Amino acid sequence: MYGRPDVKEPRAIEVINGRAAMIGWMLALQDEITLDHSLMRQVINTRTFTLADGVVKSSTFPAGGLFLIPLTVLVVIAASLAPVLRGRGPHSSTSQLNLSRF
Repeated sequence: MYGRPDVKEPRAIEVINGRAAMIGWMLALQDEITLDHSLMRQVINTRTFTLADGVVKSSTFPAGGLFLIPLTVLVVIAASLAPVLRGRGPHSSTSQLNLSRF
């Protein structure tokens, strides 16, 4: 992973996956604390309503958090691959690994 790593390398894949997981969990925790939404409510909404004839129906549909999952993953992948593609400067993969250990 030092120098110019191959993005198919297992360690690089794990680093990208770990970054996406850390960001996702922190965003979910922040939403749960500030808005008092459970993790399940952030991803799936369930609405219960009564029809005119008195029948109670429930409808389940995706919440905003469901659409943020792929967006977060794409942003993390792009940010993780940028140093590899550039290969120089303070944002090189070696610098990224060294700075993340503090």
